[in-house]
Amino acid sequence: MRRLSVLPLLAFLLVASPVGAAEKGTIEGRVLNETTGEPQPGVTVTLTGGGAGGEAFTDTTVTDRRGRYSFEDLQTGEDLFYAVDASFQGGLFTGRPISLPDDTTREPVIDTTLRVWAPTTDPNAILIRRNDLFVVHRAEALTVIESVRVVNPTNNAYVGRGAEMGDAAEEGPTPSLGFALPDGALPDTLDWLDADIDVPETVAIPGLGFGITSAIPPGQMSFTFTYQVEGSGGTFDLSRTAPYAISELSVFAETPLETSGNRLTDDGRQEIEGIDYARSSSTASIDPADPIQILIVAEGGSSNALLMGLGVGLAAIVVAAAFMFTRTKRTRTKVEPESRPLPSTRDELLTAIVELDAVHDAGRIDDAAWARRRAELKARLTSMPAERVP
Repeated sequence: MRRLSVLPLLAFLLVASPVGAAEKGTIEGRVLNETTGEPQPGVTVTLTGGGAGGEAFTDTTVTDRRGRYSFEDLQTGEDLFYAVDASFQGGLFTGRPISLPDDTTREPVIDTTLRVWAPTTDPNAILIRRNDLFVVHRAEALTVIESVRVVNPTNNAYVGRGAEMGDAAEEGPTPSLGFALPDGALPDTLDWLDADIDVPETVAIPGLGFGITSAIPPGQMSFTFTYQVEGSGGTFDLSRTAPYAISELSVFAETPLETSGNRLTDDGRQEIEGIDYARSSSTASIDPADPIQILIVAEGGSSNALLMGLGVGLAAIVVAAAFMFTRTKRTRTKVEPESRPLPSTRDELLTAIVELDAVHDAGRIDDAAWARRRAELKARLTSMPAERVP
């Protein structure tokens, strides 16, 4: 997200500073290894910055024995932005954009902390808890807003299979987390709407879609992006291949669009923010590399009605996507997770962690019980050897 939408604005503004304002500042901090709980020396830290009117620039340094780094003599101003990233054992750990205030006579010093984890290249470390597609018909194309909730239940950061290639990797950035797109997606229409971690760059993945270069830390995070798909005769093919295991897939088609697919069943109608959607959902979890067929059909005469409210509709879809992330589809009775035996395989453990988190998100397990059970599951998971995927 940062270099797609922020860095075009990052270059130095040629405006006069207020009398007495600080013109230079410092960004400093430390790199903390969350796996060991200790500061991490020897990490390459990259600063990217700039403002409107000039070229963006980068600078690099290496953390000292205390895990500290510092960048000095940086220009100040609320229209100037800087980002600090750490490269550690094949993973890119990104920080949020930073600005240095110029409304003080003292040189501003911003102290930051970058967190890194021991990496893993095992794709079994990634689960997609929810994959929601919101679709509307626009002229000859279908506009899709896709929201993906990703879970990494391990104690390591997922850095992608490309990191295994080392020096044999092709020049240029390698993707960590991959996202599937339909074959008919128009590449120039891909754009980010939101993400829980910074996304410095996207990389095309032939046969799948695209990937990001940021390492995926332990825990849960959400990504929301939009694109358009061309169709033929009012039919739009959103089919794709599952990049990872998917617990639940749902398609929300604005009336009167109709949805069909090999893994989808009619899940009724749902009104979100005043818009009526026909919802279709998967009936079972989806395994990595499984084909997912999704066809959207626009009934004759539907375009004009949808176009009239397109501006409001797209805004509402973004709200709806965020709203759906906070809910689970099925209502479950309250359970006592400690009473269940621990799963015996890695896949069962990963699924159990995802289900446990979903129940906790829905408020059906108290925090103490959730924490105890999750600790048990993760301890069992980390004690098992990783399953290698050819």
